Formats: sequence, C-alpha cells, structure tokens
Amino acid sequence: MRRDNRRQWWHALLQIGRQAGPGGILVALILAYVLWCLAARLVLVSDVARHAHAKPRVLAYYFTDDVKSSRLSRRHLPGTPVSHGPYPPHPRKTIEWTEEDEKGQNLLLNSQYYNNDEHRSLRPYQDKPECVPMHEWQTMTYPTCNNVHQTDLTDLSHERNAEHRQVRILAHGYFRDVWAFREYDGLTLRVFKTLRYRHAWDEWVYERHRMDAVTFNELTSSERILDIYSFCGNSGAYEYAPGGAVSDIIYEEEKLPLEERFGIAVQMARAISDLHNFNHKAPAIVHADIYTNQFVAVDVGNGKKRYKLNDFNRCTFLYWNSTSNAGNCPYEYGDYNAWLYRSPEEYEYGPQTEKIDVYSMGNMFFSLLMGEDPFDKEYKKGGSKRAKKLVKAGKRPTLSGDLLESRDPIIKVLRKAMTRCHVHDWRKRAGSLEIAEILNVEWKKCVTDGRCEPGPDDDD
Repeated sequence: MRRDNRRQWWHALLQIGRQAGPGGILVALILAYVLWCLAARLVLVSDVARHAHAKPRVLAYYFTDDVKSSRLSRRHLPGTPVSHGPYPPHPRKTIEWTEEDEKGQNLLLNSQYYNNDEHRSLRPYQDKPECVPMHEWQTMTYPTCNNVHQTDLTDLSHERNAEHRQVRILAHGYFRDVWAFREYDGLTLRVFKTLRYRHAWDEWVYERHRMDAVTFNELTSSERILDIYSFCGNSGAYEYAPGGAVSDIIYEEEKLPLEERFGIAVQMARAISDLHNFNHKAPAIVHADIYTNQFVAVDVGNGKKRYKLNDFNRCTFLYWNSTSNAGNCPYEYGDYNAWLYRSPEEYEYGPQTEKIDVYSMGNMFFSLLMGEDPFDKEYKKGGSKRAKKLVKAGKRPTLSGDLLESRDPIIKVLRKAMTRCHVHDWRKRAGSLEIAEILNVEWKKCVTDGRCEPGPDDDD
C-alpha cells in the first residue's frame, strides 16, 4: 500500500514536470530549496530555544598525544540537558617560543618587574635600594585559576526565587563587583569578586589583586580576617558574610547599645592588630583603606557575630630597611588618596607606614560613638577638599559635648584610643597592638562586671 502511494506521487510529479517544461521545473526546484531552508531554520531556532538554559559551566581544551582524540570538553551541572554533541577534534597549534619569551615569563614571577612605569605606586621602593622584601611571599603569587573558572555565573534570572538562584549581585566597590554564588551542593554561599568594566586590565590592577590574594593567604591563621578560597587574575572567591558591614550599623536611626558598639570596636582593633603583627618581626602589610564598610559580620553560633576585616586590594607590602636593620621602610604612594578616613601623611603624599591604618581606626571609633563619618558636616559644605585641608592643618573630628564630658568607662576608653590614633606625627602615633591592648583591658572589666556580653573571642 505504501509503495503504491509513492508511485502515485512520483507519477504526479512527472506529469507536472511535462506540463511545466524545463523552466517550470527549475522554478519549482528553487522554491522547494527555499522552503527546505526555512523549515530547517525553524527547526534550529526551536531547538536553540528549547535548550536556551543549557549553558556550559566549564570550557577547557583537553589534548593528548593522539591529535585525533583531542576535543573540546564541556561539563554541565547535574540535570542540565546537553544541547549539542561533542565538538569536532581541534588540532594542536605550534607556537614559537624564544629565549626572550622564556626570560619574560620568569621575570613575571617577581612582582617588582613591570613594563609600565606610569604607576609608581606599584614599586614604592624602586628608588630605595636599601629597602628589600621582608618575606619571600611579598614578591610571589599563588593563583588557583581552575577553581575560579569553574564558578558558575550564568544564572542571573530574576524570575527565580532569590533563595534558589545560583548567583546574584550583592554590591560593588570602586574596583570590583561583588556577587553571591552557591557551591555545587546548591546550598553553600560564597562571595565572588570580579573587576568592574570601568577599569583597564593593566599591571597596576593585576598587582592590586595579587597583593589582595596573597594577604588573605598569609592571614588564614587569623579568625578575624575573611577566608579566601580561590584567586586568578582580578577575580576571587571569598567567605560569605551575611551579617552586613559595620557601616550599615552606624547609619541606623536607632543606635546599638553602647556595650555592643564597644564590642565591635574591640573586634576591629584586634583584626587590625592581627594584620600588622602576625609575622612577629615588623609590620609587613598596610591595608591602606580602613573604613567601617571593610568589616563584615559572620555568624559564629550561639547568637554571636564576628566582625572580620576584608578587601586588601589597596594594600601595600612593607619592605625591610637593610641599612639600619631596625625596622620597615616608609613608602610613598603615588596614587589618588581620596575620601574622609585618610591620615595627614596620606593627604600630604608623604612617607607612609602601617600607622595610616591606625589613624583610620580612630575615625571608626568616632563613627561608632557619633553615628556619622568624621567631618561629615564639613564634607557636605565643601566636599572632600575641605575635610583634607582640616586634617592636614591638625584638626580632628569633634565629639559631642555629652561624649566629651562623660565619665562612662567605655566612652572614656574609646576617647583615649581615638586620641592615640589621631596623633598627627605618625612616628609618635600608637601602634595597632597598643590600641588593641588599651581596649582589651577595659573590655575584660566590662565582661567580668556583667555589663558586656562575652564576644566570639572570650571564654563563656
């Protein structure tokens, strides 16, 4: 029956061909070809739409000794359909590798070598041969690019519930966008930071993020510094801090109880002290961007929060003075020093050390007490230039009358610490360890007296 149907169609086509002639047949063939192309196009579009959500999570070339077996492999998340079959084999490509290329790659292992001299802040000691690296890690890098590349940033759908989305934007800083993403278990949240499009991918930016990652790596022993999980180029994965930043607390209409604000101040001072004193030789790292939004809260159980320091992409590594052999070398920072939390020497572009972090710590104590930024009123009147002028002239943010006259032990110790932080001459300014000890003494009394609740570092 089926064969008879085919014969009927075939005879019908022959009959049409005899009547139409050669020209008609040609026109019919062209029309048939056009219709066939349109049908194929519709099928392809339908297939792509059906598999639009099936995006590759990992792309990588896998080569073996047998060129024919080389292929581009793709790995999908469990349950994700594969829209296409294996890619065809990709032949190996031979690249000429000269002795000069080899030398250039070896030089890149040392952060002191760069081709671009526009950013002198990359090499703050280039004119001081007596200043040498204090530690080998200061000139090294430890990328884990495979872990970065496998991070899934494809799920940005707003149609899905935020609690189940694989990735979502959290915030952004000057240099990087901040994302929250889930590990492959679908539950564990991490933070992923990527360079913002407004910035160039040059040596200056790469060096900033190399030092950021190296600092996190060297400070993994401190529970007061956020953890890092992977790093490559200008991106990295970090510990997720759901509790928000200290800056969020400061601007709330209803202030936290004084005891809680004191506990936050103690934790911040301890974190900065860890940063400056973890190597037990001399301060080797300057954060250079201490501000209340750099401390974020992580839940540690039992209803307690730990405020951890993060974001080291503006940091500087301090070198050792080999001539005096008595400590680290001050450096000069050639980039723009903006905002209201900077020290006098930063605004003056003079010699700088870890003491700039101590000065900024004093500003954080002021903000915790007053609920506002230092020189906030002056900033609103005349911008940052007005605030900078006041700082360079030796002026300091002023506490309200009730805080200046208060005899409360907590307010008194925060006033004392703030004054020691705000000494104009950095050579006479207190170190972070001294500030932390000043606060620790009063904190222990407060906990012993039952006024303050024990923090994450205290024994219950």
